[in-house]
Amino acid sequence: MGVEHVQYGLKLPNGTVAWDTYKNFDLNAAGGRTALFVALTKTAVGLDFDRVAFLGNYAWIKRTIVVSQAEALTLDDPSAVGLPQTGDIKDGEDVAEASLGDDAAVHEGHVGGVS
Repeated sequence: MGVEHVQYGLKLPNGTVAWDTYKNFDLNAAGGRTALFVALTKTAVGLDFDRVAFLGNYAWIKRTIVVSQAEALTLDDPSAVGLPQTGDIKDGEDVAEASLGDDAAVHEGHVGGVS
């Protein structure tokens, strides 16, 4: 038996479903769904649409996802980050390390803000 996770989505007027977030509203949190409901209601009123008819173009979609297996991956696992496999050699250089380049390095020193 796996671990169940409830996920919320928003069915849009064109029939597609936005999962987890929509326009920066967290659909998996009751507060996010409430805030989106208020925003859509204000939009309907602001555009002089019938509120009930306008909101009828949208619907909450709820699904339960069952996670039956999970595995830990290293931070550089190619299946997680899309990097080439370490050890793949091209032109005498490790492709994974070469793909990072110097810009990807973590450097010592001040990070952001005002000094």
